[in-house]
Parts: sequence; C-alpha cells; structure tokens
Amino acid sequence: MRVLHIIWSFTVGGTECRLVDQFKHISPNVEPHLMIVNDHFDACLTNQLPSNVTAHFINRPISSKNPYYYLKFNFFVKKINPEVIIFHVANLVHLLFEKNKYPKILHLHNVHDDLTRHVDKYDGYIAISEAASEHIKKYRKKATPYVVYNGLCLSKISQRENYKLGETFKIIQLGRLKDSIKGQSFFLQVMKNITEHNHIEKWSLDFVGDGPSRSTLERLSVELGLENNVNFLGQKPVDFVYENLKDYNLLVLPSFSEGLGNAVIEGMAAKIPVLVSNLPGPMEVIKSGEYGKYFEAGNSNDCVKKVTEIYKDYKNGQVENKTNVTYKYAKDMFDISNMVINVENLYRDFLSIGKDNRQ
Repeated sequence: MRVLHIIWSFTVGGTECRLVDQFKHISPNVEPHLMIVNDHFDACLTNQLPSNVTAHFINRPISSKNPYYYLKFNFFVKKINPEVIIFHVANLVHLLFEKNKYPKILHLHNVHDDLTRHVDKYDGYIAISEAASEHIKKYRKKATPYVVYNGLCLSKISQRENYKLGETFKIIQLGRLKDSIKGQSFFLQVMKNITEHNHIEKWSLDFVGDGPSRSTLERLSVELGLENNVNFLGQKPVDFVYENLKDYNLLVLPSFSEGLGNAVIEGMAAKIPVLVSNLPGPMEVIKSGEYGKYFEAGNSNDCVKKVTEIYKDYKNGQVENKTNVTYKYAKDMFDISNMVINVENLYRDFLSIGKDNRQ
C-alpha cells in the first residue's frame, strides 16, 4: 500500500515528531512517502526518518507563487502514484491538479484553522481528538471523521521515582513559543501572582521550544522580575526531553487553542502531574480531570489555585499514587503501536475511494 503524506514544513513540533514516530513503527506492507513542500525543515528531524520512508523535497520558498513549485509538486505526485494521499494541513489540497485521481484524506491536528475553502475537497477525514472532529463537522456537517488519538513512543520516556519535594518546585512547558496559541505570557503572569503572594517558596519555569514569541516573552519575564526563575532552553531533541521530563514537578499547558496536547501525554508518561486549560482537546487527554488537573482557560486566579494545589500535594505526599494511575491510563490510550494499527486500517478503508474514482 503506497501512502503519500504531505506537509508544508517539517520543523520540530508535535505533528512532525508524531509522523517520525509513526514511520518508525509502520508495518512492512506499507510503502510510506513524505513530501515536504516548503524549504523550511530541520535536518535533525529529517535525519531521524527511517530508511523505509522516501522523502521528497519541493523546496518552495514560503509564500512563493512561482508556478514552478506547483508543477514540481504535481510531477512528484504523479511519479509516486500513491494509492492514498494524507494531507496534514487542510489548504495543501489546492496544490493538487488531478484531484479526482487519488483518495484525499485530511488528517487534522488542530482546532484553529479556517477550513471553509478546503474541507469539501477531501474524501475522508482523520481527527486527532473529538474536538478536532467537531471542528471538521463545523465546516462540513455531513462529514464523519475518524478519531485516532496521537500515539507516542511512551517506552522511551523515563519515569519519575522520587516524589520528595526538593528545594525548587520545577515547572516545564513544552511547545512552540507562539503566545497567542500556547499562552506563555498568561502563565508568566500567573507565576508573578504566585510569587507576590508567596504561594510557593522557590520555583523555576523552563520553556522548552522556540518560536516567534521568544523575544517578547524574554522581555516580559524581565519586566515581571522573573528573569532569575524563568529559563528559555530553546529547541531540544526529543530524546533530551524524554530523558529529563521526569526531573520536573509539574508540566503545564495553558493554551488558548489545542487540538489534543501531546505534551500532556508525555508528562503523564513521565509520571509527573499535569495541569491544562479546559479546552476540549486537553480535557480529552486527562479525561475531564480524572487523570490531571485543569483550570478555566484564561482565568489566572483559577490557574494560581491549581498550581498551588499541586505544590501542596507534593508537600502532603499525595502525588505518587495519582501519577501511577495516570501513567497506566496513558500507556493504554496513547501508545504509538495503537495509533499505527488504527491509521493503517483506515488507509486500507480509504483505498476503496481511489478504486471507485478510477472506474
């Protein structure tokens, strides 16, 4: 089964890292191809692609309208002759000339894209959460997306074993520094509030990731007087994150928009408490509070309260039992092997669309 995955860029992010993991666990009867349209990719990530994946680089400059890249794109599609095409961003479908020749599947990874001009161009849909599924149906009411939760290589994540509270309460946030979506400045304000009211004696906050908001967030941390507490570690390899996540006391996801929340799953697998804003995607991950704490999105007082509660849980020795239960749930629900089986079964189902189109 020849499957072509298409994505605009391939920098270190949740979608891209999940694709690499998926390719590493794909079954032998699948011939995977990956097409990266823009000349914006991280060699450290493309170098992790397994040998069974054929990568195709269109090298289009971002926002270029040059028809050469459209022709190159379609030349490669025709040469590959895929049985199924998986588009990982909705507007990519407009690059394809022969839209009726191949079954076209949208694999939606977020809940903030405007799908108005794109959604009806697809033959099928895969959503990473019920929230993403509802987002698709908002634009195409008759759509019936298949929900397949993201899978992670959870066995590679080291687990916390010592739950004694150290001198510093260590907090981590993983993800792109894109404040309008990820809510980093909101959480800096939360930690300023916590500091002013002495809710936590000594704390640190590490941002792991990079993005367009970094300089603004760095300035804000200085303006708030938090520069000695806050560290911007930049982009780190996945292996580094998986090895060191266990050393933190709390993973926080204060996002304003989130399709699922891969970082939350990683925190659960590392056996550390997780705190999320009450968006539909992250709430699915923690099963509406059964496997993690949440606060009302954008409500700083509620967030302060929940961070303080987790800090007190450590002091009262109430963390370890909770994280053990959460870890088992994460293993059962979000392991990469389950995801690969589910998506490959869907690819086979989608093959019939292509056969019908060719008749």
